[in-house]
Order: sequence, then structure tokens, then C-alpha cells
Amino acid sequence: KKDGWYQKKKYPHFDLPLSFEEAEKLVTNPKTVATHAFYPFIAYDKTERKIKRVQKRRKSSNKQRPIRYAAHKDGYIYAYYSKFLTGLYETKLKTLDIDECVLAYRTDLGESNIEFSHRAIEEIRKRGTCAVVTCDISGFYDSLDHRHLKKQWCELLGVEQLPQDHYNVFKSVTRYALVNRDECYDALGVEKRSKKNPRPAPPPKPLCSEPAEYRERIRAGGLIHRNLD
Repeated sequence: KKDGWYQKKKYPHFDLPLSFEEAEKLVTNPKTVATHAFYPFIAYDKTERKIKRVQKRRKSSNKQRPIRYAAHKDGYIYAYYSKFLTGLYETKLKTLDIDECVLAYRTDLGESNIEFSHRAIEEIRKRGTCAVVTCDISGFYDSLDHRHLKKQWCELLGVEQLPQDHYNVFKSVTRYALVNRDECYDALGVEKRSKKNPRPAPPPKPLCSEPAEYRERIRAGGLIHRNLD
């Protein structure tokens, strides 16, 4: 990623990709970000095949993985603010002296999971008898208290209230909207891949030729679903 946040992607959405210079001008202007109107995510479910061993036998199952992808301009903003907050987060870990204990969402470690695992195993060998606790929180992000998230966001910035640009980004990821990809393509007359049509014509870029088409076919068509939790 250029400058740690910019990556030009070519997938079809409601807007077009920007050059690095154009994207940088957008994301580094807090006033522009504060008033930016975020498009809904385009959503679909991807089926993934999982294989695991059960009593020495391999057992396969299908798992539905929800995919959500942002419009191009929105994605640049998310990536830029993510990089900025990650830097503050990593500094905070060092300040609290838990830098060596936390691995999640780090970009400053320069090691792989294999190396982390090796260090953990070596530590267990050195200690001898010890206990290992593992857990998996189901639906963690879906059930995360947004008030707590906002509080921690403010704490990282060292403020009592989020600045308008940060607040607009916060709102867009907590009270987000999405459009089902199949419903969207049907409304816009875009060909979809199927057994009868394995090689459909590529979708137009952008998906809507003008803002009026987006308002009439997507918004007025009732295709936007909002998360109001």
C-alpha cells in the first residue's frame, strides 16, 4: 500500500477509483471528510468449504462468509483513518507497558504468526508447568457496544468529544448501510454469473452512470438496508 494506506482497486461500485494524489487530497482534508456522504456497502455471502478432522476422519462443511466492500472514496478514508488510529494504538500499548503482550491489529511487529507461535511455545517450555486459556467470542463485532468504542476512540485522540471528521467516519461504520449485490445488479440490469451464464458481461464502472440513476433505482427502489443498532 502506498504511504501505508492507498491501494487502487478496480472492483465495480457506485463511484470510480482515484489516483493517489486525488485520494490524498480527499483524506487529508478534515472538513471534506466531516461532510463526506458515504455510499452503502455492497454485500454478498461467499460460501467457503471447511475441512477438519473428527476421530481421524476428514469432515467437510460449508460456511457462509459475509462480504461487505466499500465504495472507492469511502475505502480510502477508512484506510487512512485506520492507519492513523493504529499508530496511536501502538503508542498506547507501549505507554501501558503491554507492548509485548498484545499482538492483535499491529503493524509494527514485523513478524509472522509462525514466529509468534514459536516464541509462545519456547516460553511454555521455559516455564514448565503452566495453563493456557483459549476462547472464541461469537459475533464479537456484531455485539460490540458502540458507546464503548466511541469512548476508546476519544481516549486515543486525547479528547472528550470526537472531531467532526472522526465522528463522520465513526457513524459510517457503526450505523452503516448496505445493498445486496444481486438485488443491486437486478435493479441496474447488470448480468450475473450463473451456470447458464458463466461469463457475463463485465459490470459498468461506476455501476450507476449518474447520481439520478442511483437515487431512482437504488435508494427509491428500497434496496438500502440500514444498521440502526
